[in-house]
Amino acid sequence: MYKIPAFFCLLLFIGGGVAAQRTISGKVVNASTQEPIPGSSVFVSNTSFGTVTTKDGSFELIDIPPGKYDLIISSVGYETVAHSFTTDKLPMRMKVELNQKVRELANVTVE
Repeated sequence: MYKIPAFFCLLLFIGGGVAAQRTISGKVVNASTQEPIPGSSVFVSNTSFGTVTTKDGSFELIDIPPGKYDLIISSVGYETVAHSFTTDKLPMRMKVELNQKVRELANVTVE
């Protein structure tokens, strides 16, 4: 009689572990200073999975559907970065370094 509930409990633990494995987490930092970049956009292409980095630049995306995707990371004032991945390589922890966009403006004379 106790074998059936124990079997279902075992399935719950196994199923939960498989879902948790499809996770990407990491930290977004400035490439030159290594300072965290809070508020960066991190999303999985062609899905509704996305997030914004926390105050310390960290992020986590959980239960990504099986498949091949691009992880897109962007922030105002920085160049956008894309990393290709497949969910069979998850879980994955990464450090993403963003380079600042540099634009030189023409000289301006104020009179």
